[in-house]
This record gives sequence, C-alpha cells and structure tokens, in this order.
Amino acid sequence: MYVVVACSRCKLARIAGADQKTAECPRCGRRIDLKKTRIYLVTEEMEVATGVLASVNESLAGPPPDNDGSWGDLRPDGREDSTPAPRRDLISVARNLSADGAAFTADELAAGSEISIEKVTEALEKWSSEGVVYSPEHGTYVLVDPL
Repeated sequence: MYVVVACSRCKLARIAGADQKTAECPRCGRRIDLKKTRIYLVTEEMEVATGVLASVNESLAGPPPDNDGSWGDLRPDGREDSTPAPRRDLISVARNLSADGAAFTADELAAGSEISIEKVTEALEKWSSEGVVYSPEHGTYVLVDPL
C-alpha cells in the first residue's frame, strides 16, 4: 500500500509506504508524520500513486515565477533552492533520463552526472525508500516526480 502526502514546510508531495510512521521530504529534509498530515491518496498501485502525486504537486506549487515556465533556482515557495549542488545535478540528469516516463539504469545516471556508480547507487536506494523513484523492473528506475 502507498500513500501520497505533502511536506508542510516546502509543499512537495511524495509517495510513502502506508505502513511507515514517518517519511523524509526529499526536498527540504523535514520529517513528515504520516499520522498527522493530510493523506491525498491510499492505493495498492504505484502507477496510480505516481499519477496522483504529479497532480498534487502541480496544485500545491502553483504557477512558476519565471516567464520561461521554469523555477530556476527557486523552490515553489519562492525561496532559493537549498538542495546541495551534486544532488541537484543528479536529479537533473534523472529528470532528463525519465522524460515521458522512460526508465533509466544506475549506469546511465552515473555516466550522465559524472558521479561515481557507488554514490549513484546509494542515492537511488535512498530515493527508492523515499518514493522519489520507483523500479518497474530490476535494475531500472523511473523518477516519480521532478524535484
């Protein structure tokens, strides 16, 4: 079972396991207490949760502030993005590799980011547990929602 919840600090929605007590926001690091936060969806299907996640993030974020339709270096709440630069780069590469829901491998992510395969594997494991990516097949990943 999966739930879709949102961080009360930065308003980023994420997917968590329904049996979890807390989840960490992948953007700002805040601990989300799943018993005290609004649950937007409970489902057994990751694909359903992924679709709802995108809608929730879109509605919580509002329109981007830049004329080019991007957030630039700002988070949806208007503050500067405090995500460390290497993680931001890794996320950017993952976003490009996941265009149109395409799956990517750790090797592809490492090659595109110039970050060691060990660090990429650690990041993917963490992102999987946080609901940032999911694995439709062994060894492949899809970014659930661009950060």
